[in-house]
Amino acid sequence: ADPAAAAGPPALAHEIDSAVTMLDHAYRAKERFAAMLADNGSDPSGWNPGTLAEVTGRSEVVTEMASRTCFLPRSKYLPLGPSSAPFIDRFKETQGADRVADAAVAAAKLMGQEAEKAAAQRRRRAHLHVS
Repeated sequence: ADPAAAAGPPALAHEIDSAVTMLDHAYRAKERFAAMLADNGSDPSGWNPGTLAEVTGRSEVVTEMASRTCFLPRSKYLPLGPSSAPFIDRFKETQGADRVADAAVAAAKLMGQEAEKAAAQRRRRAHLHVS
């Protein structure tokens, strides 16, 4: 038996699913950040701590997911784009770097709820097309 065959498509399904899930969260997080920029402006000093926490948390969650899929320099990876850096820095300056984990936990909950809502919408649309 060919040992490389054991790493064929069935073995890769989990890895592919993880990568697609990470990309889904990354794109949704970027869209959310763009909406937050439109609502709150481009000066992080004008943003409230909760909004800064959401940006920081989403960035942290997506970075963690991406680091499980491929190697990346965590200190340089900005999944929400380079414009998110001043907002993350502002959160760390005003709330403390030790609060990043708390922000990530809260963001992960939000992101899970958003993913469930998006999946339900996709199922509804698929059901409408079948009917």
